[in-house]
Amino acid sequence: MAGSSARSRTWPWAMASWSTSSTAPWRPPLRTCTGREIMSENPSYSESLQRLEAIVAELERGGTDLEATVQMFEEGTALLKACQSHLDEAEGQLKRLRLNDAEAELEEPEA
Repeated sequence: MAGSSARSRTWPWAMASWSTSSTAPWRPPLRTCTGREIMSENPSYSESLQRLEAIVAELERGGTDLEATVQMFEEGTALLKACQSHLDEAEGQLKRLRLNDAEAELEEPEA
């Protein structure tokens, strides 16, 4: 993708590892998408975590070239931030609920 400013992302279920070694497992061809496609979906915490786990598994398996590894690392970093944001939001909601419960207990007349 020379000359293009858009960075492509590669999904692990479509990662390819082309090797001349007969011992390397065959994997299907690459399927890439741009970061704009990923960011426009606004995935849930579960979807982000699932994708992050898939990236980690692919990186641990090895056999990816440097460019694909860097792209997966970048995507993983963005997903990690998204997961942390979801967790921070959930923590804030829980704190508000506990505060509301505590206020309700204070307002209840004793019998």
